Amino acid sequence: MPKKFCKVKFFPNEVEIDIYRKGENLLRAAMVAGVHINASCGGNGSCGKCKVKILNGDYIGGLSPKLSADDIKEGYRLACQTRIMGDLEVEIPIESQVDKSVLRRKAKEAPAHVFHALDIQQLVKGWIIDPTVFKRYIELSPPTLDDNISDLERVTRGLKEKYGIEGISTDFRVIKKLAHLIRKADWKVTATLVLTRKGYKLINLEEGDVTAKNYSIVLDIGTTTIFGQLLNLYDCKIFNCSGKTFEDPDEYTLAEASDYNAQISYGEDVITRIVFSQKPGGLKTLQEAVIKTINGIIDELLNISKIDRDKISHLVIAGNTTMTQILLGLDPKYIREAPYVPTANFIPPVRAIHLGINVGEHVHMYIFPLVASYMGGDIVSGVLGSGIFQREETTLYIDIGTNGEIVLGNKDWLASCSCSAGPAFEGGGVKFGMRATKGAIEQISINPTTFEPMFLTIGKQKPKGICGSGLIDAMAEFLLTGI
Repeated sequence: MPKKFCKVKFFPNEVEIDIYRKGENLLRAAMVAGVHINASCGGNGSCGKCKVKILNGDYIGGLSPKLSADDIKEGYRLACQTRIMGDLEVEIPIESQVDKSVLRRKAKEAPAHVFHALDIQQLVKGWIIDPTVFKRYIELSPPTLDDNISDLERVTRGLKEKYGIEGISTDFRVIKKLAHLIRKADWKVTATLVLTRKGYKLINLEEGDVTAKNYSIVLDIGTTTIFGQLLNLYDCKIFNCSGKTFEDPDEYTLAEASDYNAQISYGEDVITRIVFSQKPGGLKTLQEAVIKTINGIIDELLNISKIDRDKISHLVIAGNTTMTQILLGLDPKYIREAPYVPTANFIPPVRAIHLGINVGEHVHMYIFPLVASYMGGDIVSGVLGSGIFQREETTLYIDIGTNGEIVLGNKDWLASCSCSAGPAFEGGGVKFGMRATKGAIEQISINPTTFEPMFLTIGKQKPKGICGSGLIDAMAEFLLTGI
């Protein structure tokens, strides 16, 4: 459970809710508190029905053409457009209530905290972020007759003198361009290094001081959907690739680009993919399909963020065992056959261009380790990110996608298993089902008296369908309201 940030109180019946992150959406907070407010547009501000009056507190946003000048002067705002920046007192006017009894019921008992993308900030708060791939700027003295060591030795000496980095090995690609580049840069260069099991390795050299331009792309390779994120490793923030701008420069915001895994044309689940891979040319076809999807996502991330492709330092990949092996071109046949074993649990770094991934030639791909045939790197990354391996209390972690994976345990032990969940949670087999992208209903609240639904969509856009999170939320609401 993340640390409490502030508190919001809803009037007239003084319903309170704890807020766990700066910038939380007010309509979402009301939903979690069980305060049902009219909102039929999914939170994009177009209907204007979620008008509330801010009595006191710290917030930003909320203005809309749907509000008159008098409304704004009196403190009215649209809940769906308001972000909570501190303790807040809010009055729900009659016209925004679904019925007069809406605020007379108690807030929902929340046995669990609903996490959203921004909660990653809380998960890693206090961690020391020390990327394996990093950049260091050095200014070198040109060679002289008295100091005529090689160019490479001059670079490694400079790194040792300024940063205390010793025992550096060098990628041959760096050596090939070194002599020309270092002179063109007037002996002022930025070195990209990676910490390996054997020590530090110099993998790239750039002109001038570009230490602030150290980026990584991380990818979740799902059976149905692939998600990608662009990370700024220099100041440990994440670029928002949703086309929005930040109102708060200190905001730790997470956004992703995603697309359906093109392999879905050859089978909806891992078993059918494995079967297809055994056909002549099948494995190569599947590998090319997933790489095509990955390249499309990378292009989208770079296009929106306006970051140069050559500034990407490395890739990180998490996926189930079958998806990982197919991406790498490893035959997944024996995952399906008794005794069900993967080719390898730990995959060494792979140069991305060798797989056809469209990034710089120095970029390596780092892959989360695989536990077993049906417990992959995706669940390993989830365990790491959630921190359940550090907790005293026993925790159940569930990852539901096309495949379902479950981990139970604490800091002393972890037990895991997997099951087939089907593609329903990513849009398959559901009439209005869709993957988790803009316009997908992701959160639902149902008034227990009128059964009037209230919902939020990803990106606060007009509803296009419902994703897995929305389906799970809907089932929970049906249970809570007795439907």
